[in-house]
Amino acid sequence: MKKYIKIVEKIIQDIENNDQLEIINKDYRLNYEDKEDIMFYFQEQGYSLCESLLNFYSQIQLIDISWKLVEHHNLLSLDDNAISVMGRINILPYHIMLNGKGDDDNWRGTIWFDEEEEGAKRALKKLKPFDYFYNDDSGCICALVKAHKIIDDFKLFGDEAGLIETKLNLDRYIKLLAKSRGFLMWQEIVVIKNNPLLEEYNFYMKQLFDNYQLEFEV
Repeated sequence: MKKYIKIVEKIIQDIENNDQLEIINKDYRLNYEDKEDIMFYFQEQGYSLCESLLNFYSQIQLIDISWKLVEHHNLLSLDDNAISVMGRINILPYHIMLNGKGDDDNWRGTIWFDEEEEGAKRALKKLKPFDYFYNDDSGCICALVKAHKIIDDFKLFGDEAGLIETKLNLDRYIKLLAKSRGFLMWQEIVVIKNNPLLEEYNFYMKQLFDNYQLEFEV
């Protein structure tokens, strides 16, 4: 069942059909590899992959979509400040999720650093970025390595936020992603209690999407 493809394509359609929004970048690719080939790749690297992530990556190779408000929008402003509304979805290919963006760097210098305390370093090395939604702050949702298996026990990581539990698995994450349409930093709004961004998020999302419903309860 290609459920992830349907959900992702509906997200893209919602953004493209919204005359208040402009897509800055769109790179969306399906994956036609067999599950056995994907699993073999991970096994060669000394890992296995949980069933839900395997199902996802057998359907979708990557999603990289950025959007912003059009120049002449008609959104009401929450206050006297300029409206800053934008979105980003950046679900990485599985080989980058596993190994990092460089040559075998394993996210060294991005998620973890050599000079960190050993305990912290070990914990951060277990993170495998899945949705790298905010480059400026290393903001990402990460899968977790547990006994050499990559599982969808998602964690939120950022330079400022640090490492935060989310209580989200893949299906829950994709469901919330579909509701947020990738509104920037929605992940922090979901998992950080009493987040000051919540009021601003609700205010603009209700103007952007008629069928928007706030059901973010983690």
